[in-house]
Amino acid sequence: MTHVKNLLAAYSLFLFSACTDGTTTTGQAAADPGFPDTTNISDSVMITLSNKKGDITIEQYITAALPGWHIPPSSSWEKYWYDRYKKGKNLVFRVQSDFDGNGGKDYAFILKDSADNHAVWAFLKNDSTYTKHRVYNIARLPNSKLHVGLGLLKAGSYNDLNTTGPDPVKVKTGNPAIHVIFFETAAKAYYWKDNAFHLIQTGD
Repeated sequence: MTHVKNLLAAYSLFLFSACTDGTTTTGQAAADPGFPDTTNISDSVMITLSNKKGDITIEQYITAALPGWHIPPSSSWEKYWYDRYKKGKNLVFRVQSDFDGNGGKDYAFILKDSADNHAVWAFLKNDSTYTKHRVYNIARLPNSKLHVGLGLLKAGSYNDLNTTGPDPVKVKTGNPAIHVIFFETAAKAYYWKDNAFHLIQTGD
């Protein structure tokens, strides 16, 4: 029994240490994540990463690193848009790829907090945990449906439409970018370069 207690204590200590990172996005230290109650995270399906290597799952990281933030319920979007953005493992509120080019599986989520603020957060895989990056704040009228979703923009060269002068600036991305799409209106992408996310206006 003593051996079992020691193993449990060691595992709890690992989860706590694995979840902390060097970001200052929220100014809060991460708490012991334990295992999140998925009913508090979302009424939508979430991916569970393999924990065979001792890696913290993305669900555990979000619960610990962003207290009070969770995925909005599916009813926050019009059903048409919610269903349209189901592409493989990507959904209207979540995309996954390697945004920073280090070989890890990164994520971007649309999340909301207890004050009904909505934002796009990126989570970059770093060894056995993640670093968090708040890349875009979503403006939303009270009690209105969300009119924004996430997609992936392939690595390549793109015209940045948010430029002055007669011709748009050509921007080259070395990795897939987080595409923030405003339904039937505009679109912008956030790509990783020089240890930060940068903006490209891809549609207006």
